Amino acid sequence: MPSIKKALVLLLVLALMVPGVSVFSFAEAGETGNEPVEVTEQEGTVEEEETEEEIDEEQETDEEDEEGEEEADEEETEEVVVFNDINNHWAKDVIEEMAARNIVNGVGNGSFEPNRNITRAEFATIVLKSLDLEPHTSEIPFKDVATGSWYYENIVSAYHYGLVAGYGDVFKPNQTITRQEAFTIITNAAKFAGMDTEISAEAKEARLSKFTDRNQVSTWAKNTVAFCIENEIVVGYNNLLRPTDNITRAESVTIAKRLLDIVEEDLETPEDPETPEDPETPEDPETPEDPETPEDPETPEYPENPENPENPEN
Repeated sequence: MPSIKKALVLLLVLALMVPGVSVFSFAEAGETGNEPVEVTEQEGTVEEEETEEEIDEEQETDEEDEEGEEEADEEETEEVVVFNDINNHWAKDVIEEMAARNIVNGVGNGSFEPNRNITRAEFATIVLKSLDLEPHTSEIPFKDVATGSWYYENIVSAYHYGLVAGYGDVFKPNQTITRQEAFTIITNAAKFAGMDTEISAEAKEARLSKFTDRNQVSTWAKNTVAFCIENEIVVGYNNLLRPTDNITRAESVTIAKRLLDIVEEDLETPEDPETPEDPETPEDPETPEDPETPEDPETPEYPENPENPENPEN
């Protein structure tokens, strides 16, 4: 018996040394009999392995989330377009922002030529792209707008949306554009975007009176110039409008950006909800007439007191 006990103890010790193994042993034979005794296994190693796997999975998930956030940030970040000739220009920030939004382009070789007078085709293209309008294909009356030119589709679309007009049957796409002509196209774009562009005669004179060269504004352009002044799309130069001067590429991008800001702000501002009309107050139900008060029943007359009967003679 001692040898058997030693053997059982040895087996039990060996079994306990093996992790993850469920072991059952038997108590020594005695008065309680051979009842099985469960020996609890140690699962520390297994739990540690599972914990390491969970940590690895969490790290992979975190890395995937960070990559997703970086991709989203890259998508949201507008690409910065750098031009080599605007570093010290007053319109640098506006030009770069509008270029990042694909509204304006350079002229090649990394240049923008901000101080060059803009052409009618270029200006029409900037305004069209500022409103993010879909290209349109239709017939136009301009015989000088060639089908294969870079500006053909833009001028067709701008004409279709009512942004530009020509000179009879020509558009003069490569001709420079005056400031008052540019203000008129900007006003047409504002009207297309839903803005009220009509200015009263009194307001028109008040807006133009701030500028010493107001008499140089053509009659046909007074309303559109006044609209641009009122909405701070045009600020002028030391009380000068210079309406008949040509407008530069930098100036064109600036006024297009100012219009775009106004339009986007209007789109973001929710309209005030209509105040519901007060429900009609129901008329007071007719007050029923008081039921006629029944007349008091006639009070019966008391019967006349009968005469005292004659006392009988005693």
